[in-house]
Amino acid sequence: MASVIKLGGGKQPPRAIDFYDPTDGNKRKRIRLGVVSAEDANQVCRLVEKLVAAKSLDAEVARWLCGLSDDIHQRIADNGLIEPRNPTAKLPTLGAFFAKYLEQRRSDLAPASIKRLELKKKPSNRGSVPIPRSPRSPPMVRPIGGHR
Repeated sequence: MASVIKLGGGKQPPRAIDFYDPTDGNKRKRIRLGVVSAEDANQVCRLVEKLVAAKSLDAEVARWLCGLSDDIHQRIADNGLIEPRNPTAKLPTLGAFFAKYLEQRRSDLAPASIKRLELKKKPSNRGSVPIPRSPRSPPMVRPIGGHR
C-alpha cells in the first residue's frame, strides 16, 4: 500500500510517496516528488503501488516509466523498484566534429582552404563589435509622455 504525503504547509506543498517494500523486509520507503499537484501525486502513487505489487511490468507502467524525467526515474530506482537507466552516450560537440572533419580532409584540400577552415574554427567577435554611427545622427530616443 502506498500513500501520498505532504512535506510541508502552504498552498502547494512538496509531496512524497510512502510505501512498504516487501522485498526489503517490509521497510517503509519514501520517494520525494517535489512540488506537484495532488492529482499528479495520486497518479504516481497508483503506479508505484503497481510497481511494488507487480512481478512483471504491464504496458501502462512501462509507458509511464519511459516518459519519466531522469531525476524522478533515478529516485524510483534508488528505492529498488526498477533498474537505473544506462547513461546516454555523449554526442560529439560541433568543435570536435569540425576538427575531425578537417583532419580527414587535410590531404585533399589546398593550403589556402585549410587556412580558411581553421579560421572558421575560431570563435568570432562579430556580435560584440558596436555599429558605428555617423556623428550627425542623434540617438533615437522617444519622449516619456508619448509623441510630441
